[in-house]
Amino acid sequence: MTKISGSGFSVNTETLRSDADTWDEQTTNIRQGREGLPSQPALIEASVGAEDVMGQALELLDTYVTYCSQGEEQFGASAVSLRKAANDYEDNEKEIF
Repeated sequence: MTKISGSGFSVNTETLRSDADTWDEQTTNIRQGREGLPSQPALIEASVGAEDVMGQALELLDTYVTYCSQGEEQFGASAVSLRKAANDYEDNEKEIF
């Protein structure tokens, strides 16, 4: 069932599922970007005093990886939620309208 409507309200469940696919694609993109980072960044020979810069760069990289992981989780949850909503609308059409 694609479109559920009644009482001036309608839901296009296929659009919800299509949006879920988009969230899944973005989850994959984030995961691929995160997984593309080296697990142990190569240490660059730094001149005296550059240790602070390297430390900050590694800390930034760690923060980036953390945010990517959180984004993957949340984007995936959005996709699941949209599919569940589409299924719920279809399963409960008579109760809603």
